[in-house]
Amino acid sequence: MDFKHVRYFVTLAEELNFTRAAERLGISQPALTKAIQTFEGNIGGQLLLRDGKDTRLTELGRTLRTECEKIVANLEKAQLVAKMITSGQSLAVNFGISNTLGRTPIVDFLKAVANEFGSTRLLLHEAMTMDLPSLVLSGSLDCCICSDCEISSPKLNVITLFEERLLLACARSSPLASLDEIPAERLRSEPYLDRLNCEFRLRAAELLRDRGIFMIPRIQSDREEWIQHLLAMDLGVALMPEHSVNRDDIVLRPVRDLHLSRKVQFITVSGPPTTEAVHTVKRLATNFSWPRSG
Repeated sequence: MDFKHVRYFVTLAEELNFTRAAERLGISQPALTKAIQTFEGNIGGQLLLRDGKDTRLTELGRTLRTECEKIVANLEKAQLVAKMITSGQSLAVNFGISNTLGRTPIVDFLKAVANEFGSTRLLLHEAMTMDLPSLVLSGSLDCCICSDCEISSPKLNVITLFEERLLLACARSSPLASLDEIPAERLRSEPYLDRLNCEFRLRAAELLRDRGIFMIPRIQSDREEWIQHLLAMDLGVALMPEHSVNRDDIVLRPVRDLHLSRKVQFITVSGPPTTEAVHTVKRLATNFSWPRSG
């Protein structure tokens, strides 16, 4: 089926006059007549009846008119979307965020992005840190914010936004909350809440093990909000990045001689941004007032 013929039929169905329809379409009346006859041959039935100067739709024509109007509308929309994207505009930006990052300061950055966008949508996708670079490289994501990714591909551009320390999180009601710094030896006697997706997890365990401290998990979870809720109930302690906690009833304290930090990074495909919207996100990420560790 030729989409051009579908559009011709819709225009003729609106005008019910070959001369006016041909003028609207910018073609000759014989060309329109031939196109409609070809379309009717493809459909397998007569769409219009011509009685002298009058033209009217057949039952088949009336039935197909609505469906053909949908086809024309969808095609015009597709052409508009294609024109916007190829001209550097974007209808949506697919933005990936590591599932181990806290809301602050990421939500403040997203607010700044949203305020810059007009009709462009920001689609947020949460994923594991290790998966985000490949999703950007494949085109599934336009950009992402992740932490401590080992990037070896020259096809990816990486901007370090800020660094954050690994600290000990405990309930505000815990005796540990009154200390300015936690001696590592105190962790031996504390029930531990194990964050399974934490990038620090193995490095912290190794450093503590070298000092003869073995953290035996009381509860393990890959859900950050569950761990924080359990922390607030004083069911144990957890090692967490300093900007990950989003509750007032949890406090963070440094652990003596446990010096670990992670880089939070913004990643896009190398080279010029594919759309103006992605360029805007990258510019904002570069110029945003990210926190300083400590």
